[in-house]
Amino acid sequence: MTIGSRYISAKALLTDRHSNDINAFMERHAARVALGPGRSFFIVDHHHWARAWRSMGIDNVPVRVVADFAALETDESWEHVRQRHWLHPFDDRGLRRAIGEMPMSLSAMMDDPYQSLAAFARRAGAYRKPKRAYESFLRASFFGTRLRLPA
Repeated sequence: MTIGSRYISAKALLTDRHSNDINAFMERHAARVALGPGRSFFIVDHHHWARAWRSMGIDNVPVRVVADFAALETDESWEHVRQRHWLHPFDDRGLRRAIGEMPMSLSAMMDDPYQSLAAFARRAGAYRKPKRAYESFLRASFFGTRLRLPA
């Protein structure tokens, strides 16, 4: 539901620095997706990269399919995504939301400045990169319950 807009800006700057080999760079950071009913796909990791590239006017991004739930019903596919901790249905105030309220596009995701803070803290060496995107959400929630950022 949320994404760190300051971190998106940093990802766009990093991409711009690799403009001479942008395709190879993007391939190394391909969005990880799960296929859903109707052959739709849901980004389950590297959503900041995908959003950064979209903000740069790049419409086609590389993806890696990490799961295929296309044969399942919608509710079943969401349950599989949830079980794998690829889903964090919390809004920008940390409130749990219904699955039906999940944004269906990257541009509809709300800014959560604590996601950016958690990402920058990780890059500064505060903790290791988690194996799953979900763990990054937990770090952001940790910061959000303990710190107040300036507006």
